[in-house]
Amino acid sequence: MKHLYLQIYLTVIASLIAFATAAGALWWIYVDQLAPRHPMEIIAEAAQALPPADAPLGQQQEGVNRLALRLRGDAALYARDRTLIAQAGRPLPPPEAGRGPRAWTVPLADGRWLVARVSREYFRARRPGRCSGWRWWRSRSGWARTPSCAG
Repeated sequence: MKHLYLQIYLTVIASLIAFATAAGALWWIYVDQLAPRHPMEIIAEAAQALPPADAPLGQQQEGVNRLALRLRGDAALYARDRTLIAQAGRPLPPPEAGRGPRAWTVPLADGRWLVARVSREYFRARRPGRCSGWRWWRSRSGWARTPSCAG
């Protein structure tokens, strides 16, 4: 190639293709890890990990506590006759099939019911807030808070 403009043009095109390929590969690899999981997925997994119905109440309470921690919310386990077995967090209403007032209700195979409510911070914890990159840079550089990104 004798023309300098062709070399520059092909270099720019090659770098754009390399950047797009690298960005696409990283997106494909990490997109599942960055997105918050739907609370119903976590509830379904936790329902399978709960102790059996004939387990002591302490074990069932421990399972409900683990679920509430994962959801950063409230959880309750009810018996077949809808009496409360274990609860973590704020009180939840007795179960109804489907979705209750801001809570998910899951019937378990052994007749028990799992009711869970997710706090708002569950979704905020994985999603960057407004000006989050700016806040990070300011914390490293020693700049004071600015009104546009305060809070």
